[in-house]
Amino acid sequence: MNYYRLRDIRTPPFAYVVNRDEAIAHCPLCMMPFQDLRCPLQVEIFTTDLANWRQNILGRPLMAEHWLIGDAQFRDQFATLVGEFESEPVNVVSWLSRSPLAFPKELRNLHQAGEIPTFYRMWPKHALELDNQLLSDFPPVTCQECKRSMADVPFDFQLVPESEPVHQFAYLKDIHFEGYDYLFSEEIVAPLQERFPGLLLEQLSSQPNLF
Repeated sequence: MNYYRLRDIRTPPFAYVVNRDEAIAHCPLCMMPFQDLRCPLQVEIFTTDLANWRQNILGRPLMAEHWLIGDAQFRDQFATLVGEFESEPVNVVSWLSRSPLAFPKELRNLHQAGEIPTFYRMWPKHALELDNQLLSDFPPVTCQECKRSMADVPFDFQLVPESEPVHQFAYLKDIHFEGYDYLFSEEIVAPLQERFPGLLLEQLSSQPNLF
């Protein structure tokens, strides 16, 4: 069973994490980043395609930095395709309001009335282990400061062992912030992209690249 990773989502719209420095910590020694899951995300949502803002944003997936976010409609439809996952509300600190006078009256009224949809960030519940043979061939190095082991495995190898239990939606336990936080099993990729064509997915390689 192979997996596809979520590389990005076509824009517009755009979403930014205002408190990125608080939500992503870095080890002072190895500089490896990691999420602080206790830190609520503060997000700005903006689109340049004002005429179609409803079609672009409501019920659609967005990437806010490293995080997959969406409103309740997207979260519910996403669940019908990928099964179980974790989610929590984000704090939308700016909703299409960078220059309020530039927006149609409908949007200005929506923002002024506080009628901003609740958005959520999603992340998988299931973790995939790296292939044991790869870990043997490329032993992880443990950082003396943060005590985390970093697997230095070339990404063009098959990262997930064939014997690993199949999960529709998962993350790669030993690699973070390299695009392996959102992995989808190959069996759900077609219906996922049919329902959300803006998702940019890339198949994990199964053959070593010698060049």
